[in-house]
Amino acid sequence: LYFQQVTSTMDVAISEGQAGAPEGTIILAEEQTNARGRFGRHWEAPLGNIHLSVLVRPSAVMIPFLSILAGVVSIRAIRRVTDLTPVLKWPNDVLVHGKKICGILVENSFTGNSPDYAVVGIGINVDFDPSSTMRSLPNASSLAKHTNFPVEKSLLLKHLLEQMDILYRNLRNGQTPIDEWKSVLSTLGNPVTVKWKQKEWEGFAEDVDRKGNLLLRQPDGTILSIPSGEVTVTDTSR
Repeated sequence: LYFQQVTSTMDVAISEGQAGAPEGTIILAEEQTNARGRFGRHWEAPLGNIHLSVLVRPSAVMIPFLSILAGVVSIRAIRRVTDLTPVLKWPNDVLVHGKKICGILVENSFTGNSPDYAVVGIGINVDFDPSSTMRSLPNASSLAKHTNFPVEKSLLLKHLLEQMDILYRNLRNGQTPIDEWKSVLSTLGNPVTVKWKQKEWEGFAEDVDRKGNLLLRQPDGTILSIPSGEVTVTDTSR
């Protein structure tokens, strides 16, 4: 489904999921007026960027890997159409030269312990100029700010959808993207501050486990396993 303007592609995809739309339903918009990111944060979504939500109907074992999959999909697509080398700030912020150029959000719906559907949202700043907004966005950037040539949005979208299809089919067959995701995590190997459930820890981002949880080595040597859905990480190595 394509929209010139929509409040949120996530909300449209959720409505489609509730109405029984088939897996693989895609919601695209040129502009979103009330887009959101993790923890309900506002996400700027003006014209010139990619605003995409995909409805899937995964099994319960697939759910923890959807956000990881979306990160790898975004990295692959950006690499295919630019001369950039994006990385991931755990768990799924796509960065170029330390600036966020892509946001990922996954929302799930369950009946009991069984998932009804999930929506995978990807927003990529292609031509977005952070200085054009009234909001202070010191950590935001776009592909256009870092490439040596114009980025063809339609080609980027093509690669996003192709890679989504490939990796989702692999996941359904039991092949997770965890190793590729881990290989592009810039957080690992650095001292970090972690905010989790109204608490805060400082430690060393030592590793991730096979489900993508961050393994934080605390000053006393103990390892704290932190799920991605409830955490904000600040790299303190700089």
